[in-house]
Amino acid sequence: VIVEFRHSQRSFTMYTALEVAHYVIDRCAGQGHPVSYFRLQELLYCIRKEFLSMGEDIFTDPIEAGQSGPLVRSVHNRYCAFAARGISLRFSTSIQETHALIINQVIDKYCSLPPWDMADLIKPKGGAWETVYDSGKGKFRTIPPNLIADENA
Repeated sequence: VIVEFRHSQRSFTMYTALEVAHYVIDRCAGQGHPVSYFRLQELLYCIRKEFLSMGEDIFTDPIEAGQSGPLVRSVHNRYCAFAARGISLRFSTSIQETHALIINQVIDKYCSLPPWDMADLIKPKGGAWETVYDSGKGKFRTIPPNLIADENA
């Protein structure tokens, strides 16, 4: 499902998180470095954060404050069984080239980051996840996109 929005004089496309996840999985597998479920969730957060920093959003699904970090439920339901194992599946996706270039930059920048550095990136002190998760009181609550975007400020 692709949803096109018109804002002012620009239009942009939003995808489902699974469409973006399939793109990430396919790209990583195609490069010989299959992404794990955990890294996939982290990359989806970073991808959304990057698009929000440009005043756009890339996918429609909410990101929740999971116990281990940001969590996209639809991706969790489909790929959590992979856990730390690489997902070697291949997909054909309809991600527009301009969006793919940005997604590729995020993947290239963060895919091989050590887990502790990635945790600092997606769960910074006072950041969106920590604010919503609130020591477990906000477990599985939606992290508002504006809080994610504010991490870029």
